Amino acid sequence: MENLLNSCMFSSSLWDSFAFIFHQKDRDKNNICNTLTNWRRDFLDNEVLTIAWALFPSFIVWNVWKDKNN
Repeated sequence: MENLLNSCMFSSSLWDSFAFIFHQKDRDKNNICNTLTNWRRDFLDNEVLTIAWALFPSFIVWNVWKDKNN
């Protein structure tokens, strides 16, 4: 599952785009849980980013799932 959600070419490009948009430099390409935990910590003191944070990981996982099933 880690490969599908984190390190395959499609999902990796989505996470990299997300990292660029939100100015995140600490993406752990070997462990999605570490990445999500680190990024969540950065967003807690900004209400807009907290809301975006609630949406974007789900968006990425949904698009990875759709791509996998194509």
